[in-house]
Amino acid sequence: MTAMEDEPTEFSPNLIGKGADSKQWRDLEVRDALAKAGMKDYYAGGPSFDYETLLEIDPDVIAIIGFEDYSEKKFRDTVVEFMTDHSVGSELQAVTDGNVFRAGPYYQDPIINLVLTERAANQLYPDAFGGVELYDPQRVSAIVHGTF
Repeated sequence: MTAMEDEPTEFSPNLIGKGADSKQWRDLEVRDALAKAGMKDYYAGGPSFDYETLLEIDPDVIAIIGFEDYSEKKFRDTVVEFMTDHSVGSELQAVTDGNVFRAGPYYQDPIINLVLTERAANQLYPDAFGGVELYDPQRVSAIVHGTF
């Protein structure tokens, strides 16, 4: 889903679809709680929604598009902290479990996707991945720079 502010009170549905912005979620076989609840994607005319609507769905994980220019700390100190302090947002399972993450940008190239897939795998499945590198960043850098 998308939020446009550090203190989000309204969200737009971004479903796991066929686009590049969803590739890491498809690769990790993540199920889409918004789609399962019958929401329409924002780009297909799906309306914005608030915390009350989100609480009816109550997803285990919330991934928010629109904050890739924030460090993980800044995202937690602004967006997640606001959700934690919000009277309804604080009731969400994903918020209480600490499972609110940056989703990645709308547009991804293969290298960005490597980074985002590794980040998502470590966030969603820490017992299975627990900080494991899924690719060698030095090798990727060498390939990009033609020094392999």
